[in-house]
Amino acid sequence: GPQSKRGDAPQEQLSVLDYNPHAKSCFEQFAKNEEELCGEYAVFYHSYSYAAIIYEVHAALAAVLFNFPSEKSSLPRLMMSDFQRT
Repeated sequence: GPQSKRGDAPQEQLSVLDYNPHAKSCFEQFAKNEEELCGEYAVFYHSYSYAAIIYEVHAALAAVLFNFPSEKSSLPRLMMSDFQRT
């Protein structure tokens, strides 16, 4: 399923878009595209930084080492030291 909804991720934070019809329609299109394409394509939400590849590597490690079901749960950060100054 869609990465943005892994682990039944809450969507109520998007209510801030109710006051901006254009932004709301953009996010609705985004969600529709993600739903339609997630079977064949990976979505990188943080591609403006190194976070996207770190999350994907962590997901792979968690699945292999800990049998972590990333399709059902939000992904934890395995190496917190990388983010101490963040």
